[in-house]
Amino acid sequence: MPPRPIKNRFEIHRPYITQEEDEIIKLTAQYTARNGSNFVKTLAEREQKNPTFAFLHKNHPNYPYFAQLCESYNQCLHPKQQYIQFLNKTMGNTQILIKYSKMRADYEKEIEEMKKKTEEDKKREEELNLSINWNDFVVVETIDFDEFIEAEHQNIFLDKMEQSNEEEISQETKEEENQSDKDEVSKIKKGNQYGEMKQECPLCHRLIPLSEMDKHMKIELSSKTLKSQQK
Repeated sequence: MPPRPIKNRFEIHRPYITQEEDEIIKLTAQYTARNGSNFVKTLAEREQKNPTFAFLHKNHPNYPYFAQLCESYNQCLHPKQQYIQFLNKTMGNTQILIKYSKMRADYEKEIEEMKKKTEEDKKREEELNLSINWNDFVVVETIDFDEFIEAEHQNIFLDKMEQSNEEEISQETKEEENQSDKDEVSKIKKGNQYGEMKQECPLCHRLIPLSEMDKHMKIELSSKTLKSQQK
């Protein structure tokens, strides 16, 4: 695609207005470019009830045309240095003007071809849609995506709730185990404050001195064995 040329700032599309309206808008734009934005404010306040100057309001359909004219006239009266340099470089140089004109013509031609191709593709698609006999199609099933999304949200919510419950149960179990360990240590440390430490017997659940635990366990086991034989 050819390079995009410099925007033509003095190319303005005139709306469908009368010759008198066009002359009033142009004259007002010239005075605005010469006197500044304060002139427009004063004129708009003074002529706010006059329909002839309704284009001064931004919501009016002719305001963009007026604003473009103001910008163009302002550039003519107060040109920027870069524009002056460009004109000095191209003015009187036939080769540069021809090259620049060809570049703009090639670019505009390419744009027109792209627009034409887009319109043709759109027209071809419309014709294809019209050629389809939609009566040949049968609705097999209707999928309600709202219900599907809601169900997915519910499943995610339930999974999170279940995970949260498992974490709470795990935490409670750990706390109970820690408490059980503490109680076991406390039971082991119970006994005579001035004597030997004692431990709870797993059979009779009595506190037995550590030095007598082996003997005590043998007696308890023998007693259980005897009772089972008597039965």
